[in-house]
Amino acid sequence: MQNVNGLSEEIELMRIFRMITQAYEEISVMRMQKIRTSVINTRNFLDQLSDVYTDIKGNYRESIMTILTGKKKDVQKVLNINKNGRTVAVLISTNAKLSGEIVGLTFKHFANYVQQHPEVDIIIVGRQGKQMFESLRLGREYKFFEFDEKNISVESLKEIILAMYPYEEVEAFFGKFESLVFQSPVQENLSGDDSTKKSEKENKVTPYMFEPSIEKILQFFETQIFSSLVKQTFNESELARYASRIRAMEEATNHIDKTKTTLERNKRKIRQLLLNKKQLETASKAILLIKSGNARHSQRIAFDIANRSRQLLFKRR
Repeated sequence: MQNVNGLSEEIELMRIFRMITQAYEEISVMRMQKIRTSVINTRNFLDQLSDVYTDIKGNYRESIMTILTGKKKDVQKVLNINKNGRTVAVLISTNAKLSGEIVGLTFKHFANYVQQHPEVDIIIVGRQGKQMFESLRLGREYKFFEFDEKNISVESLKEIILAMYPYEEVEAFFGKFESLVFQSPVQENLSGDDSTKKSEKENKVTPYMFEPSIEKILQFFETQIFSSLVKQTFNESELARYASRIRAMEEATNHIDKTKTTLERNKRKIRQLLLNKKQLETASKAILLIKSGNARHSQRIAFDIANRSRQLLFKRR
């Protein structure tokens, strides 16, 4: 049986844990509020820009195919200028712990993809993702990057963007904010070659006129717009982690409150048992004194027992 002092220490520990979880939750709320509006507004704009990127690539592919009279292998070769013709899977994780379940769910989606596609290269961003990937023991090489989660900008992500740029297709895996109570792991193509869009537009590409030229516009999209898409992806991931952490801290706080209530109830029970034990010991002494003939002493003990009983009744009320 636990003693009162041990329970008191555990109750104090629960109080400290509660303060920590509340602090994490409040910090996450402040950071989420700071970036939420800009991330969601930018999301709508870049989603449409990504569609334009896909259309430009489709038009460029069609124009090259026309020039090369339908030789698809030659078309792909021309499209891969300055590209290595490979696909890279990019996991956007985090360096920090206590980020809720979204990090694990995103990694699970990423792990399924790389196991089904052994030919793709791998880039992992964030220490948590690195630890989870190494725990799989797949024996596959990967590039690893850490990044400053508090300072997301094109400049701070320059090294990561340069690592992605040579690839023909970039598949990014990250958490996406849907609402405060729901964040989903997603996979998005950042290189204008979304497979779902391909299937819809492969047979028919809407032709456009381009000024100054389709080559220069495509080059602009593959540099400036690509960098903006990568930055937005990191912001999306950060927003989802803040929301996920808020949920996790709220659940932890509720669990701490329940545990603390249970500990306090157990502490009261133990105090009651100790008090009852003392009363029994005192009553036993009084009986022994009465039997021994020491009436005066036994009366004083009886008075003490009555006094403690009244105190007990008062506490119960």
